[in-house]
Amino acid sequence: MSTINLTTFMWEHIRHSKWIFFFIFVTSLAWTLDATLWPYVLRVVLDVFTQYDTERQFAFAALKIPLLWALILWLFIEFTFRALGFLLAFALPKLEASIRMSMFDHVQKHLPKYFNEKFAGSLANKISDMTSNVTIIVQQTLTMFIPVFCAVIVSILFFWNLSPLFAFLLSVWIFLHFGVSIFTLKKCEKLENIHGEARSELNGRIVDSLTNNFAVNLFFRFPFEKAFVNRYQKIEREKNHNAKVYLEYVRVIFGQLTFLFAGVGISGYMIYAWLQGDITSGEAAQIFNTTWNITFMMWIASSEIPNVVQAIGIANQALTVMNDPIDIVDAKDAKPLNVSDGEIILDNVTFHYDTKKLFKNKDVHIFPAQKVGLVGYSGAGKSTFV
Repeated sequence: MSTINLTTFMWEHIRHSKWIFFFIFVTSLAWTLDATLWPYVLRVVLDVFTQYDTERQFAFAALKIPLLWALILWLFIEFTFRALGFLLAFALPKLEASIRMSMFDHVQKHLPKYFNEKFAGSLANKISDMTSNVTIIVQQTLTMFIPVFCAVIVSILFFWNLSPLFAFLLSVWIFLHFGVSIFTLKKCEKLENIHGEARSELNGRIVDSLTNNFAVNLFFRFPFEKAFVNRYQKIEREKNHNAKVYLEYVRVIFGQLTFLFAGVGISGYMIYAWLQGDITSGEAAQIFNTTWNITFMMWIASSEIPNVVQAIGIANQALTVMNDPIDIVDAKDAKPLNVSDGEIILDNVTFHYDTKKLFKNKDVHIFPAQKVGLVGYSGAGKSTFV
């Protein structure tokens, strides 16, 4: 059986609603417009204010068109954000239900031996983990990372129009920011994967203990159970700590890059260019607002990267359930089984467990619709016969 990766698994469930997710992607770009076009509107309005500072009675004629476009932009962005919310409310529950039932269907096809070797709580937890964490990955990718990336591209084009140096500083900052993200991604994912496995093991032990609470009560083994579960809790806490500490180190690097490039580089050069008369007050306001809008978006995206990495790690760990091979599968050319008159025939069957012989040259013919009762002492072979 070939293994399935997370991307393929997600696409198998997304493709059934691909147009809904496409419109989610389109409407999520409202955040891009909100972050990049409002500073441009502010630039135009502020330049009009500056131009008509001594003749303000004539300013409204120059402001009418910018204010009309501002009203249209506000209404469009508001409508698009609300549409995005309704689309997410429709698509995500459907996606979760599809994943949940797909995994449940796969798991229940295993033989009893599989369930004897696995904790039911751990299996249920992995199904739950997959549904919730795929939702995080899809939602954050479509509504967070893609709009931020598009906002960066639009901002670079705006800055290039004002001065190539502004565009260069912004590009270097974004390149280093994403470079750090990519460089640390594998270790983040590995640590979160380890933590996810430890968490599933812990939850499995807890569910197993609660499932067998009658036996715990019967022998008054509460202290033993608590100590037993606590061993796994310590492992989970350690793995969780390691993952979160590493992510905080990554955030420290993001903060330093933001300070150097957004706080010192772009803002400092903006002040210098304004003092030299190379840019207008409106253009300075556009640069300032765009820079800090991008800073805000990048900071939110950076804060969400660890959560998405954690979600990827947990989802990959949960995906092991789908990669557990089914013991008995139909042949590729198997035809639907249609039984009109079912009968059971044992023809000269001999069976034994090691040295214990149960059947020797057993012949049995059970006819269609016939009811048969089995009677025998314990260990006589009734269950084996069935």
